Amino acid sequence: MVAGVLVSWGCVVSGAQAESLKTAVVDVLATNPQIQAAEKALAASEAAITGARSGYLPSVRVFGDTGWENIDSPTRRAIGLDDFSGRRETGGVTITQNLFNGYATDSSVEAAKLSHAASEFALRNVRQTVLLEAITAHAEVLRAAHLVELGRDNERNIMDQMRLEDERVRRGKGLTVDVLQAKQRLQVAKERRVAYEGSLAAAIARYQRLFGQVPALQAMDELGSPAAALPASLDAAVAAATDANPSVKNTQTQIAIADQRRRTAESEYYPALDLVGRANYESDNNLVLGRRRDMAILLQARWELFSGYRTDAAVAQAALNHAASQNNHAQTTRVVMEQTRAAWHALETARQRLDLLENAVALAEEVWSARRKQREAGAVTVMDVLDAESAIYSARINHVVATYDMKLAAYQLLFAMGMLEPEVVAVAAN
Repeated sequence: MVAGVLVSWGCVVSGAQAESLKTAVVDVLATNPQIQAAEKALAASEAAITGARSGYLPSVRVFGDTGWENIDSPTRRAIGLDDFSGRRETGGVTITQNLFNGYATDSSVEAAKLSHAASEFALRNVRQTVLLEAITAHAEVLRAAHLVELGRDNERNIMDQMRLEDERVRRGKGLTVDVLQAKQRLQVAKERRVAYEGSLAAAIARYQRLFGQVPALQAMDELGSPAAALPASLDAAVAAATDANPSVKNTQTQIAIADQRRRTAESEYYPALDLVGRANYESDNNLVLGRRRDMAILLQARWELFSGYRTDAAVAQAALNHAASQNNHAQTTRVVMEQTRAAWHALETARQRLDLLENAVALAEEVWSARRKQREAGAVTVMDVLDAESAIYSARINHVVATYDMKLAAYQLLFAMGMLEPEVVAVAAN
């Protein structure tokens, strides 16, 4: 496992060309399969609007036939005539323009427009989800790389201290137990370094899935903080989320779609009125020798007075779907508000932790400096120095983790608010 991670590390350092995060996310958003699927769904919903508007236009149907015909009827036999055989031709055209259908076309067009709007909100949600994944993948690689670097530094320092103590033992001035304890500390440091390298390998795999290439660690941009885009208060964040989050907007649109579908179902209660124009042509058809042409313009009405309660059931179903969409909207709004509050508190917690950990690192360095001077004076053992040094690395590691936690919490807050866009990444990078 360790060998594989080291190979991956070498590939990272010398692999892909350097590129900034703001450039990389643009490529991700342009090539991600989830986004492409949502874009095609949006295009399909736009085509559905054209299909729904066809109800406003007339329909034109053309028909015709030609061939051999044989007729042997009782009437011909009664008057002593043989059966009739001959070639027949018929043709015609029918133009139908709907004038009224209970507002079914109107509601279908409105439902199609609303479905298109819902598809736009769905696309925004997918884009922001992928963008957050890309930002997180970028941050996780950087965080894991920093931890690997700290782990290796800690390991080297312990090895250096162990060699010094071993030399002191050879000169008869040190204790063998100090060397053994240093070796024990070294094994712990190696185990942590291996764990960090494993985390880095996993972070690289995720990065490669999203960005399509391995990251160039030495050239990666540091993740900027989107502080300028953050709201001033929790109430402002929640208000923005309920107003702009694409999931909330989508479920809100679904309510309007369900209302239009209820109108479509109710249209069956109304009569339908069509203006119909017909033109027919016949040649030697059905015992009528010669050619016949006829034309007509008609006003046709249809009204289904009883449908076996089918219309009632459809209206009831549409009404229940409308109520269900209202419940879904309420639930989605609650979830988004919860996510926004959680992200806000996570950001506040990360900020407080970062301040405390900065002090912890400074204090740990002061303690280590004091222990080192005491060791030189023979007042403390080498283990005291190593413990103080380990405390420094532990504080630095916690500081690195908290730094990226704070940055990611800020982006997660913007995601919950529905305001995570590539422009935010570009501004943060600058």
